[in-house]
Amino acid sequence: MQITPKSSPTAAEAKSGKYFTLIELLIVIAIIAILASMLLPALNKARQRGKATLCTSRLKQTMQGCLLYDGDYNGQIILYEKTTGRSWLGVMQSKYLNRNVSICPNTKPYTGTNIKLELYRYCYGMGNYRGAAGREPHFGNNFYFNVADKGWGFNTKKSRQPSKLAVLADTVFANNHATYSGVGSYQFEFGGFTESGTVGVFLAHQNNANIAFLDGHVSALNRDRLYPWPTRIIYVVSGNLEKINPTF
Repeated sequence: MQITPKSSPTAAEAKSGKYFTLIELLIVIAIIAILASMLLPALNKARQRGKATLCTSRLKQTMQGCLLYDGDYNGQIILYEKTTGRSWLGVMQSKYLNRNVSICPNTKPYTGTNIKLELYRYCYGMGNYRGAAGREPHFGNNFYFNVADKGWGFNTKKSRQPSKLAVLADTVFANNHATYSGVGSYQFEFGGFTESGTVGVFLAHQNNANIAFLDGHVSALNRDRLYPWPTRIIYVVSGNLEKINPTF
């Protein structure tokens, strides 16, 4: 018995709708490509908005933990405890904070086992006001302490304008650091980029940085809103990890 190979569709069969022509297939593929190009940016923006919302929630939880510590320790929030060599997260994480939520989702997570390193690098940054001249008229003469044998941090009972006093922020190592580029840092400063000129406040969320203030609220601020007094945060890192030099 001889098997006759199936022949290609005739023009009449193609017209009857029994088969797709090559042109029709190409048109469908082109339409799908156009729709995908339109949807992908919207999906990316939605994903970034989701990360920004998650970061806001995490930062609020972290700030509330700091305020609970503040209530138990007579109106002080420790940035660095000199007697033990611990960062603010190291001091508070066992009782007041969960270190797994004290980190911006747009910075790199820690995958190692060095807990001390994790508590200094993979977290939000706390404002280091040592030598930050010009803040006293806004926040009070003793709003920040720097004790040689103790460490430094906030005197919250002596701080004025708590709704404008930045305590925590998205922070990151910029792309000029060979090891920690894209990783968070436990502090940010007001007189320059920290960690040998590599760390600044991170514009992590579509050119905004999430900032937690002493009264507990969190705001997303762009570069122009970070600059003015009394917040006056001028050393920032862009979303693509480039340092942005301040302009005055």
